[in-house]
Parts: sequence; C-alpha cells; structure tokens
Amino acid sequence: MKYLFLLLFQFPFLYISAQDTLVLKNGDIKIVQLLLVDKKDGIIVYMQNDKKVVQSISSLTSFTNHSSTDTTDFVSISFKPSIYTNKYMDSVRVKKIYTPHSYSKFSVGINLLSTLSSLGSETEISIASNYNQSFYGQYNFNKHIAVRLPLRVGFLIMTNERLESKSNKYKHIARDLIYEIGLEPLIMLNDKRKINPYILHGIYFGKSQGVRWTPNPDNAGNEVFGTNSIGPREQYYRIAFSIGVQLNVKQHFAVNFEAGGNVNTARAWNYYPFERNKRQSYQAAINLVYRF
Repeated sequence: MKYLFLLLFQFPFLYISAQDTLVLKNGDIKIVQLLLVDKKDGIIVYMQNDKKVVQSISSLTSFTNHSSTDTTDFVSISFKPSIYTNKYMDSVRVKKIYTPHSYSKFSVGINLLSTLSSLGSETEISIASNYNQSFYGQYNFNKHIAVRLPLRVGFLIMTNERLESKSNKYKHIARDLIYEIGLEPLIMLNDKRKINPYILHGIYFGKSQGVRWTPNPDNAGNEVFGTNSIGPREQYYRIAFSIGVQLNVKQHFAVNFEAGGNVNTARAWNYYPFERNKRQSYQAAINLVYRF
C-alpha cells in the first residue's frame, strides 16, 4: 500500500517531465506533447488538451524537446497532417509569396540611374546628351492594372560656349533634352506579391535641342569639313516598351528594375537641310518607390 501511494504521488511529476515546454514571445508558457518540428516550413505540431495544434516557430522564444521528436519534414514521419495543418501550411506559403502590407493606390518613384544619363552621349544609346532626371506618379486601378505619369527634366542645356568645348569627334551628335512628359499603362502579375513582374508601354512627347552641322565643300566640291552651331529647340515623340519587376520590401518603400527599348524622333545628326528620321535607343531604370 505504501508503494502504491508513493507511485501515485510521483506519477504527476513523471508525467510532467515527459512533456515539452513552449515559451511564447508574449510571455505565455504551454506544457504540451511535441509531435513534429519542421524547421523547413517553420512550424511545430503538438498535442494540448487532446487537441492537435500547429504553431509557428517564429512565435516562440524557446521550446524543449524532451521526447526527442524528430526535426524533419512531413513526408518522412508517420504523422498524417490534419486539415488544420494543411490550412496553416497554405498560409505559410501565402506569406512567402504575398506581402502582409496594405498600400494606397498612389505611389511615386524616382529613377536612380538618371545620374548616368549623360554617359551615353558619345555612343547614342541614351535619349539625350545632357544629365536628365526622370520620376513619375502612379495610380493603381487594381492589383493588375496601373497607369503612370512620367516626367523627365533636362539640366545643363547646351550653349554655343559648351559646344566649342566639346570633343570634335562627338559634338555633331550632341542633343540635349529640355523636358519630356508621357503616359505609361502597366499590366502587373499581382501588386500584392512581394515580387511583382509587370510589362509597361509608354508614349512620350518632349522637346530637345540638337546641333546643326553644315557641310562645306572644298575647291573640288568635296565635303571635307563643316561648321557646328546650336540648332533650334524642337518637339519629338517616342514610343517605348519595357519589362520590369517590383520588390515590395517595406510598407512604404519598394524598388523596381526595368529594361526595354524605344523608337523616337529626337534628332541625332542635324544635317542641313534637316531630315527627321526615326531611330532606336535603349532604356533602363532602377526606381526607388514610395508607396502611400
């Protein structure tokens, strides 16, 4: 009888010692029977009050594993996931793909690559020879369709004094941008995603200033040299297509990367008499975005 009483007295302590302890970040402590630790998907499964519960590991400060439960995946353990586990796993996957933040329909962006805009003046890969800064405002109609209103402003507009100081090899193809405005419809995969690919079409109107190169024949009638002067400021247009991807990294900040090409009528060689021809150029952007 004495031994039976002693066994009954020690049984609760033996039972508790076989349990595991969860310490939550909010300070709560749970005594449970641990069934599964899945570090790949960041969850643990345990029994508490005869109920199977799925808990996120990130919600815990620490936990014990007295029962030496395997740290493994579902496929390698004789444990059949419950409907609650499947729902939780679906939510985990959703959180990996979709951002938890909510956004306003409005956002603004500024192109960080604009600081390099004048480096293409000698190779004709950019729209202008001078430094020009581009930025935009955007409105999202829904998670798939949006529209931008871009604006590009040129600085250090060419003068005759600057023209004389330019390299003789390249000054005849110099063209400075005054301003440019446009309209850019966007088609997005899903703006609620953390990584959101999209395509962008654009039509733009602007004003630029080129160089007038006038050939002068020699005594034999051969055009061996010419003179350069500032040309008039003229309107141009361009049509563009780009692909991009936006990283919604924070509640108010995002970054997007874009690359594409355009066809434009900005004058590259202003021979006299003037001839306006369409030409192709490339475009790229790394935009820092503020989301309201």
